[in-house]
Amino acid sequence: ESPTIEPTGGQTNSPSEYPTNMPTYSPTEPPSLEPTPSPTHIDLYQAEDQTLSNASSRTCCHRGFTGRGFVDMGGEGSYIEFTNVDGDSGGICVVKIRYANGGKAAKPCEIKVNNNIAGEVTFPQTDGWRDWRYDSIRTQCDAGSDNVIRVRASTSAGGPNVDVMEVVTVAIAPSSTVATQQPSPNPTLRQTPSPTPSPTREATLEPRRQPTSGPSGAPAVEP
Repeated sequence: ESPTIEPTGGQTNSPSEYPTNMPTYSPTEPPSLEPTPSPTHIDLYQAEDQTLSNASSRTCCHRGFTGRGFVDMGGEGSYIEFTNVDGDSGGICVVKIRYANGGKAAKPCEIKVNNNIAGEVTFPQTDGWRDWRYDSIRTQCDAGSDNVIRVRASTSAGGPNVDVMEVVTVAIAPSSTVATQQPSPNPTLRQTPSPTPSPTREATLEPRRQPTSGPSGAPAVEP
């Protein structure tokens, strides 16, 4: 009789499936181009050489001024009118006013450019009447040298002492660096290694023992 083969145990591990999740990535955004302002034309206008209303030109007392002197503005409504202001090719211009305010409060003034209100300059306090500082406003100027800029005291505090007005015309030029969008690199896929399958254990063959007969036909006694 053929022996019966009986495995003694053991199993084979099936390899796991590859992961289905993929890494995510976002494309690189191109940098934005901001216009770069650059001054193209700067002119100075002495206050004492301009048209004055309820204001007076002075040449003494508060040193540190430029030119021949400065203008002592009066109360509310007093003004200095700057004429023949050069706006170069026109467009954005920055009006910078050198002033001193040794009073007890700010002395705000309305700024008009070519009879259009551009805004208000605060002219806050300075450390005495000899402490000259700048206050400024950004506005629009016409092309050519026919611009008129008026500085008018807008409150009962009156206006400050004004030394000189500086007008800077500004050209908006694009950045010299051209931004290019770089292609995004392909993502690297990292796979989780599959577990190594366990080796299959071979079955141990154990044949069944058949009883043997002794000479007398009686079953033999196994030792």
